[in-house]
Amino acid sequence: MDKIRRWVQEGGTLITLKNASEWAIKQGIVKERLLIPASGGWADTTATRTASTAPASEGKKTKETASTATPGSRRTDFVNQEHEGTRAIAGSIYRTDVDLTNPIAFGLTDRRLYVFRNGTTFLRPSRNPYATVAQYTATPLVSGYVSKANLKQISNSAAIVVSKVGAGRVVLFADDPNFRHYWHGTARLFTNALLLGPLLNLPEGPATISAEEE
Repeated sequence: MDKIRRWVQEGGTLITLKNASEWAIKQGIVKERLLIPASGGWADTTATRTASTAPASEGKKTKETASTATPGSRRTDFVNQEHEGTRAIAGSIYRTDVDLTNPIAFGLTDRRLYVFRNGTTFLRPSRNPYATVAQYTATPLVSGYVSKANLKQISNSAAIVVSKVGAGRVVLFADDPNFRHYWHGTARLFTNALLLGPLLNLPEGPATISAEEE
């Protein structure tokens, strides 16, 4: 961890995709922020929540809170697995707005960029106004299924953020721009991040950040 942090601070470019972007934020490598997933993603049965311990067909449910449950009792009945699919983002297409002046967008001519998404990493737009390269629109869904809760999280969230770290930078992608090598529109952005990373010397942006945003 310390070696990665030092390498970036000395001028390196770190590119992270999906949960690797979450990792970089949680480890404090960058000072960006995450939105909490609306549903916990796939079958998050270890989350702190109230769990049902009786089959849904019995009509009555015995509930046990996480505070009183032992680790082995955090279970979900098999019959409830049919609901897990609705919590996932299993592959759908969204509309984003791209900053064409940013080196990562080199070669693009239209601010509208359609992206493929199949993960539940939600990035907040950066507090630095120059750092959010691509942002989902207010009504981003173009094709495919997504739950209303997840769509609310995606709307206006960041698709790509560049975060300055010392003399270097981290390029955070909310999803995988190279997924199965068939979504070529976003693969270009990944290539640009690789080749043009040293050009991503962002201004600091406004120095004052309200206490509410901290």
